[in-house]
Amino acid sequence: MSKEDLFHIVKNYTVFLDASALMDERAHIFFNKTLKPHLIKNQNVYFHGNVYEELENVIRYTEKTIEKLQKNQKNVFWEKQRLKNAKTGKKIIDKFFPEEIGAIKQKKRDRKKDIDEVYINLFTELRTKRKLGLITQDKGLSTEIMKLNYSGAVKNKIKDIAVLFIDHRSFASSFILPEPFKKSQRRHNLSKANMLESSIDLDIKNTVYDSDNYPYTLYKKIGEGGEGSVYDIKPDGSIKKDELCCKIYHKDKLTDLKVSKMKLMVSNPLPNVVEPYTNKKGKPDYNKPFWSIAWPKKVLYNLKHEPVGYLMSKMRNTKPLSAIIGKTLIKKEFPSFKTIDLINTSLKILKIIKKLHNYNVYIGDIQPDNFLIMQSINGNEIFICLVDVDSFQIERYPCPGGIPEFTHPDRQLLAYEEYLRTEKDECFAVSTLLFNIFMLKLFPYSNTEGGSVQKNMNEKHFPYKLNGMVTEKALPLGKKIWPKLPKYLQEAFIEVFEHDNIVGIEDWENLMNRYSKDFKRKQKRI
Repeated sequence: MSKEDLFHIVKNYTVFLDASALMDERAHIFFNKTLKPHLIKNQNVYFHGNVYEELENVIRYTEKTIEKLQKNQKNVFWEKQRLKNAKTGKKIIDKFFPEEIGAIKQKKRDRKKDIDEVYINLFTELRTKRKLGLITQDKGLSTEIMKLNYSGAVKNKIKDIAVLFIDHRSFASSFILPEPFKKSQRRHNLSKANMLESSIDLDIKNTVYDSDNYPYTLYKKIGEGGEGSVYDIKPDGSIKKDELCCKIYHKDKLTDLKVSKMKLMVSNPLPNVVEPYTNKKGKPDYNKPFWSIAWPKKVLYNLKHEPVGYLMSKMRNTKPLSAIIGKTLIKKEFPSFKTIDLINTSLKILKIIKKLHNYNVYIGDIQPDNFLIMQSINGNEIFICLVDVDSFQIERYPCPGGIPEFTHPDRQLLAYEEYLRTEKDECFAVSTLLFNIFMLKLFPYSNTEGGSVQKNMNEKHFPYKLNGMVTEKALPLGKKIWPKLPKYLQEAFIEVFEHDNIVGIEDWENLMNRYSKDFKRKQKRI
């Protein structure tokens, strides 16, 4: 969003502030440098009385929490940060919003209500009378407010609702309510894409720019692949350390189709969580699903405004999913891991894939190296992160990558860019991943006779049978592990790898939930 767009909204809309925006780490920069020039005497930016009250409640609660934690000699870093942010929010209100023009007085019926509920009711009431804006960092509230733009019997009379958030540059950005991508049966022919000669000279100036000409300084290379290199983004006062990174394509790997795909992804940002959820009292809530995805935030350009790559969130302190596959690696990387942890990790992966499918996005190249795992702050929870997302299959853009072991037998030896993945392809890969996890690194068609992956898959000799039985071709480890799997998992794997039927993502989710309950029940008996 340009400064002119922000000025237009502040001037012509009635804009409200949420506590989450006032408590954002960048709030002081946003209000002093971005918003201050637009706050004239007759400005239209307000906050509800409940917001100020919420900030005071956070301060009181957090101070008590810090005191308790310090007595028990526990880490109080996050609580101190939250306390600092709440106090900053109060200072911003005192500095920029005199009571006579800044506050909307509380109504008696609102005093005990959550601020989210208050704002939803307020926007519902006012949306046909004036143009409305909300500045918030709360994705849940943003979604509910944006829905009011199109809902109800009065939708044809709604003036307009704009939801803004403070982005990594301390700019105001428009919140985009993501929508499912279009389904397509026709694919782009990647072989006919035009190669772009754009590049950056890393020896001269390590700087790239987004579409608003905001500069990003490349810090250090943290990874490299066949298509390009991944670089850290240097902190700049607004951008935090280890917050962002970018993929810069090799000069001979960037095409016009890749650029158009990046722009399509940027225009429809999928929901992304980069920190654990918190409850109303600001405490991390590890019971809610956590996931993070390196979805393109911005297309990046060189000095000539030629595209060179894209910006994304950085995944910190992660390890590849392969670190929990196989006994040796688990003992080395996650010594406290039990079977229940494998089940929980699998459930989270399934939830992520189901969420992506709801947006008509197929990962395509499903394999352990494209999933990263991260332990929670308290070490008791595993979070899932997704990388290499520019290869995802979206609309007419096929996924150009994959490995034979996770590719359906009918697709063996076909070039990945020559077809669009179907539900059957995706579910086969998911089934293979689950088999690989619970059979401790084995693949479905591996056997004692060896042979190439393609040969074994084409023959479709699955050496595992019901009730823990195996054929003579089963590998020694397989003979040991297979009988330990519950019968319903054996049935599902047989359905996929012997009968070539689909076991859907939701079906696997139900099976894993059942496995989790059975395992916990069994542990209690022991």
